[in-house]
Amino acid sequence: MRASTKLGLLAATVGLMMLAISVPSIMAETGAFHDATNLQCNKCHTMHYSEKGAVPTEANGFGMDADTGGPFKQLLLKKNVTDLCLACHSDPTKGPDVFSATIETPGGDFNYSATTDTKGHNPGGVSGNASATLPLDTTLPDALTPPGGTQLTRWTCVECHDEHGDTSAAFMFRNLLKNGLTGSNFVAGDTEESNIWNGTTANVAQSATNHNVYKTGTTIGDTVGFGKWCSTCHGTFHGGSGDTDINDGSDWIRHPTAEPLPTAYITAYGTTSDYTYPLETNNTGASTSTEWTLTQGSEAVTCLSCHKAHATNYANATRWDNAAASGSGTGCNKCHAKGS
Repeated sequence: MRASTKLGLLAATVGLMMLAISVPSIMAETGAFHDATNLQCNKCHTMHYSEKGAVPTEANGFGMDADTGGPFKQLLLKKNVTDLCLACHSDPTKGPDVFSATIETPGGDFNYSATTDTKGHNPGGVSGNASATLPLDTTLPDALTPPGGTQLTRWTCVECHDEHGDTSAAFMFRNLLKNGLTGSNFVAGDTEESNIWNGTTANVAQSATNHNVYKTGTTIGDTVGFGKWCSTCHGTFHGGSGDTDINDGSDWIRHPTAEPLPTAYITAYGTTSDYTYPLETNNTGASTSTEWTLTQGSEAVTCLSCHKAHATNYANATRWDNAAASGSGTGCNKCHAKGS
């Protein structure tokens, strides 16, 4: 299912770090606010764009002050989905701050792509009604055609996330939509959200004892996991040795994103997981509070090993600067150890 088919979704979450508007308690997976049983409709919507004869406001019980110039499509309080999401997700007192975050979340920071198109994703409102905060990418030949994919009809936060916590449509992990994935092969530890977000007024820093774990099912391969999910839009960029988009039968033509990490690369990587260069794993014991010993056949490089989902301060949302020299054990040399 293409991301563009989710046009009927209404607003609310952003990126791989999804949680909540402030609530008395934070649930372990998705935030309590985005859990289907706890939705408060007037936090994001207004029935008639009127309250006591005036534009709806937070003081009158709505989730935020409505934009002027409404009413807006889908009964939103803001003029488009992206601005609605950022009304909470650029404020660490209400939810994980994914825009100008004091502490950058594992998903990155959209603020980088707000001013430089090439630094990450740009979910900039809808066609003809652009976001006031995060403009669409204007660098690519077609701003709605992802590299390695086909044209989308629109691009907002809810092309990746389900804002209503519908478990038939989305995973509990970050409310990510199940687009392009099969069965239950895409799974995540129950404690990941609470380990990254402490439910108070700030994002919690990542560390070796406080980080995401990217788990797949019992196998590593090109039909499961995070890379398969990314391939919903970036189709030709995902695969392994059996995929002609990745391997021409004799050699790699694109970097593999679904191959078990060979022993030699595990040795170069360091034999122990490193949250700053995360690998996808089928190790059921992999923990968000510790690093774990790597086993040949159990880990693979995936899209998130080299990129962050939202944006970074480097081109193409990479985790390091590909235009700079790589030191021993850093950048590409984390796995490849060239020049040593």
